[in-house]
Amino acid sequence: SEFATWEQFASKQFGTTSLIVDFVTLNSLGDFKQTENIGKGKTYLGRILIGVDFFTKYYYATDDDDMKQAWRELGWNIGKEVTQEIASIVGSAAALPVIFVSYILDESYSTIIGGYDEKLWTLYDNYYYEKLLGKNIGNLKAKMLKGENILDYLNGDPTEWYTGYGYDSARFRQVVPKLSKKFMSEHKEEFEMVARIVSKELAEKKRKEYEAQLRQEMKNFKDKLEKQKIKFTGIVKNSKNNNPIKGAKIRGLTGGYAVSDAEGKFKFEISLINVYTDNSVTLKVESKGYIPVEEYNVTDLKANPEDNQVIEIKLDPVSGIIQGIVTDAVENEPINDAKLELSKLDMSVKTDSNGEYRFEEVIPDKYEISVTKEGYDPVTVKISFPENKQNTDKESIVTKNIKLNPAKLIIAGRVITATEKKPLSNTKIRINYKDKQTVTNDAGLYYFNELVPGDYKITASHIGFRDSSVDVNVPQPKSKEPLEIKVSDIALEQIKTEVKFVSPTEGQRIENLRPVIKAIVTAENNTVLPDSALQLIFDGSQVEFKYNPTSGELFYTPSADLKETQENLGKHTAKLIVTIPQFGTDKPPEILSDNLSFIAGNKPVISQFNYNTKYPTKPDEEPFIIGIVSDDGSGIDKSGTRIILDGIDIAADVYLLEDNKTAHVVYFPKSSPAGGKHNATLYVRDIAGFENSSNISFITEGPNLNVVKNSIVIDDSKGNGNGKFDSGETVTLTFNLQNTGTMPAEEVSATIYSESSKYITVNQSLCQYGTIEPNKEGYPQGTYSSYIISALNIGQSEKTEPIEVIMNVVIKDKTGIATWTDSFNLTIYPLFYVTINKLAEPILDRVQTITGIVSDPKVNSAILILNGESIQIPVTPSETGDVGTFSQKVSLKAEADSVNTIKVIAVNERGEKAEDSMQVVVQVPPVTMKVQLTWNTATDVDLWVTDPYGESIGYYHMRSAHGGWLDFDDTSGYGPEVFTQEGFLPGTYTIKVNHFDDKDNENDIPSDWYVSVVLFEGTKNEERRYYSGTLGGTGSWNTVAVIDIPTAINKTSSVFGDMFSKSYEAIFITGGPNTPPAGFSNPPQKK
Repeated sequence: SEFATWEQFASKQFGTTSLIVDFVTLNSLGDFKQTENIGKGKTYLGRILIGVDFFTKYYYATDDDDMKQAWRELGWNIGKEVTQEIASIVGSAAALPVIFVSYILDESYSTIIGGYDEKLWTLYDNYYYEKLLGKNIGNLKAKMLKGENILDYLNGDPTEWYTGYGYDSARFRQVVPKLSKKFMSEHKEEFEMVARIVSKELAEKKRKEYEAQLRQEMKNFKDKLEKQKIKFTGIVKNSKNNNPIKGAKIRGLTGGYAVSDAEGKFKFEISLINVYTDNSVTLKVESKGYIPVEEYNVTDLKANPEDNQVIEIKLDPVSGIIQGIVTDAVENEPINDAKLELSKLDMSVKTDSNGEYRFEEVIPDKYEISVTKEGYDPVTVKISFPENKQNTDKESIVTKNIKLNPAKLIIAGRVITATEKKPLSNTKIRINYKDKQTVTNDAGLYYFNELVPGDYKITASHIGFRDSSVDVNVPQPKSKEPLEIKVSDIALEQIKTEVKFVSPTEGQRIENLRPVIKAIVTAENNTVLPDSALQLIFDGSQVEFKYNPTSGELFYTPSADLKETQENLGKHTAKLIVTIPQFGTDKPPEILSDNLSFIAGNKPVISQFNYNTKYPTKPDEEPFIIGIVSDDGSGIDKSGTRIILDGIDIAADVYLLEDNKTAHVVYFPKSSPAGGKHNATLYVRDIAGFENSSNISFITEGPNLNVVKNSIVIDDSKGNGNGKFDSGETVTLTFNLQNTGTMPAEEVSATIYSESSKYITVNQSLCQYGTIEPNKEGYPQGTYSSYIISALNIGQSEKTEPIEVIMNVVIKDKTGIATWTDSFNLTIYPLFYVTINKLAEPILDRVQTITGIVSDPKVNSAILILNGESIQIPVTPSETGDVGTFSQKVSLKAEADSVNTIKVIAVNERGEKAEDSMQVVVQVPPVTMKVQLTWNTATDVDLWVTDPYGESIGYYHMRSAHGGWLDFDDTSGYGPEVFTQEGFLPGTYTIKVNHFDDKDNENDIPSDWYVSVVLFEGTKNEERRYYSGTLGGTGSWNTVAVIDIPTAINKTSSVFGDMFSKSYEAIFITGGPNTPPAGFSNPPQKK
């Protein structure tokens, strides 16, 4: 429908009309529009045959003969179509005589092939000759072919005279209409019947032929067009940042596929058959995390790829957010400053003070989030960010909360023999953490993993050796890498042959009359001893036992129940004797033994324990509690039988019967007991020491008075008014009483007193409360309605924390029969003071933690002075908030006879000064050098020392192979960090400081540092130097000093004070390159 004529159609396809052989036939059928109208009712097969079949054959013709043949077949198709159209106009699908059909075909072919199609003529002739026309049509054809006159057949019509001399197609065409009309008028019904049959059979046959032909021709056509490719290139970019997009998929809607590379570029190739007739293609472009482009048109394509322009396609990214909270897996508290890295997008963020993090502009994909934080195990979690299929304009939010486990650490060590220093395998190793234990391997090595920072004790046990333990400190890790702490060798001392009872233990009391007695025999060098070498004596008689020679374990169980009598009091004895022959010598056998004594029996029986619920009007005559006890063994011990009433031993009377095996326990109260609920416990013990008890709870009639603890009020308005009972203050005290009994208490009064006269004075001790009904409270009233007390001056001189003073209360009513007692605690707050907690002696480690309290919780810092050198230390409120606490690691000097003086000074907001001090001696070897670093900012500054062997000691390598060590790594500010070189190690030392982290991601924060160096501290050769400087931001280095310690001359003693025969001087060289020490490349990171 785009073309007006066939000529225009041909011109479009071939570029010129000169290639067309002949337009006569086509033009005789009318223009293209008329042909199109004729074809409206045709089938799909019929419509495409004229165009595609002709175009394919003509376009791919290899010579002139093929081109002419294409035109011949075009004529055939056109003739067939026109014939069918005329037949439909006549009124029947094929109601035409064969002569009329031949006329139409002849008209179609006259200018193309010069005659009719013999095959089609024969096909029609066969049907009509057989079924309808018979020999008439045959004779007519024969006459025409022979040139005979057919005038007679036309009934002598002169106007239709035909010469009959030879075949003349022009004259034949003139005759045909008449013949057709005559035949149709005479044989209409027969024509229609035969036409239907012929039409159906012929149409089906031709349809199949055309379909097969079309399939093959279309396949050939498609194959040839697919071999011809149209090629062009392009690039896919992010519309927001113009960055190339890798992995974008480019699909043609009619074919072709490409994927963009790392630079976003792609090469697209599509077959000619899939290119639109306007020389264009439509692409669909999509990539994960981007909004797809459904239709992108590429126009004006050329056959030569170099003539096609490079196209640029931009995709809009899908904006999304991944967020969450990072918390401690143990404490469930948020973790701040944790670093999170998002895979594939190279994004990293840190958590805020609430542990929250947020990744923005995240594209849909599957990711891994890696989380790291100092002191925690690194963790990687997987997360999927889905595409937003509902609304691509709205940000999607995915929440992922992450928990971090405290860093898991490793302790490794070795167990050896104390004498030969050989590895000891199969040694049992225990650590005081989650009941962990292991055994050593063939090399004597052991490992513990999944530990957390802290102090541990490791104990080694091996049969034939004495147990030994070692203490280990595991610090916080400073990197993602696992931290392995190597423990010094545990040397086990071998035990010679030993005999020992294991259970029962010596003097143990057992409530079992047939106990199992166990002993262990440990032989020297793990020698296996036979049964015959052992002898067990029990209660004076030799007995048989079970013995395992491999493990050395011996077991004995009495054959009958043991006896507990008044004579033996349940006591039993055992003796194990081991005889060890001394083979190969003249020595007599070695005799070893162990003795055991224990008590076996049953506890006494309580058969009765009762109480009197009535209110006793005559307490001295009416028993309040009665118990009956008995013991069939050693008998009742009167001194060990008692009654505890409401927590007080009430001194009950115990009456023994003549055999001492039964006793009555009776309690007569001196005054009427308090009414209400009571708890009583009867304790009974027999002479052998076995005990039993029984409890009862009951309610008696009468009042029961006690202090309401939460009603205690201290009025210090005449003092400093802070609501506390401070040293030196006089305050007014009030509290309520409550009656938990069953009867009213009238004219109630209470008196207070304290036995702590050193701290408190009671000025007014009496208060009146009137009548208190059951289950009610009474308050002070009348003439005496409050207590007055004074606190004496206490504080710095006592070096004490707030003092708890017990206030006793005696309560009476008007009867005078009952007296109730109660008590409560009062806290007296001393004057401003500082207390240093004493260090446990002996002190065997130079590094110690100094702890203590500052009485004022508002104080946030103090000064610690160690051997004359001072540093500022933080003070933090205690858990209760009543006082401040401090904790600071220090490195003590440890030379012979040298004393460390430690002092802590604090000043409160009122300007009051308090201090405490102590002196300690460390029992460890002396040192060559001690270096101390402090700084003035809350940042992470590190001390590094390189020893004469070139080994650098710092935060991730804290102990050298030659006795040098760093006490600890302070990552939050101020220090100190102390390096100590034990023993005598001469040579050159280089001291450096490094600003590891200034805690600011945007700006460089400088830090002033101070370093003191002490050589041979406490000896006659002691020498001190002091240095200071300023570090830049994160990563900056300063060289503090280079120190050369010469080899000692005339060394005469291992004590430094006697090392040299003349005065000793070290060479101090300041300055040097501000670079990391040797071997510092790629150290583990702290964060």
